Amino acid sequence: MSYVSSSYPRSYDEYIAASEGTTKPHFTIESIPSSINAQVGETFDICAKIKNDGTASGTYKAELYNEQETIVDQAEQTLNAGKDVEQCLHDSRSQAGTYTYTYKVYNEATETYDDQATVTVNVTSAPPPTTSTANTSKMGFGWILLIILLLIILGGRKK
Repeated sequence: MSYVSSSYPRSYDEYIAASEGTTKPHFTIESIPSSINAQVGETFDICAKIKNDGTASGTYKAELYNEQETIVDQAEQTLNAGKDVEQCLHDSRSQAGTYTYTYKVYNEATETYDDQATVTVNVTSAPPPTTSTANTSKMGFGWILLIILLLIILGGRKK
């Protein structure tokens, strides 16, 4: 006898998880930029789209590591199975240069890192502030005074 039910799992992993009674969350980085640009002293964001492609709701911890493998920012969030979210982490740099960051996703339920990606951050010096060496409002007034003086001088010579 053939039996069809819509309650059967849709994938092999879901079938195994359901048969073993082990439904778990699993987190993946769906998208993240390979590189971003930033300026010295300004905070920049590295944003990733994180998806729970597992079979249960769960909590992940997104962690941002610098090139010395030190965590510079982290965030924790609970995500239902099949859902995704954009998660932004932040840092800043005091010197210009090219830096490599690692964005990791830690699964609280399995106590493992489910996914990671690297991002290159190109940090440039801030452009110098634009300053005007001439004050046009005073300069404009000076020209008016000069024209008036010339008119007075030239007007006085005609007599």
